[in-house]
Amino acid sequence: MKTRKVTLVELQALAHSFAQKSSPLGKRAKIVGLIGELGAGKTAFVKEVAHLLGVKDTLTSPTFVIEKIYPLKGKQFKKLIHIDAYRLSEGKELT
Repeated sequence: MKTRKVTLVELQALAHSFAQKSSPLGKRAKIVGLIGELGAGKTAFVKEVAHLLGVKDTLTSPTFVIEKIYPLKGKQFKKLIHIDAYRLSEGKELT
């Protein structure tokens, strides 16, 4: 199956739609997994969602630090946690 690259404008529109429709599940966190090759646009998507949620910090891929946490004020979520599990081989490495 042949795939096509998504443009930045399409990625931003997708992130906007996602951010508008996202809400926490009760008082629990919402976990979203993005899967793709290096350079597929995962971090670009998270950057746009973070921007739409009001994150003012410069968002970069947490490849080397594994996790970055961004507090959110006045939004449907308390924080955005961006995890890059690329270098992990087991889930228990996150704890």
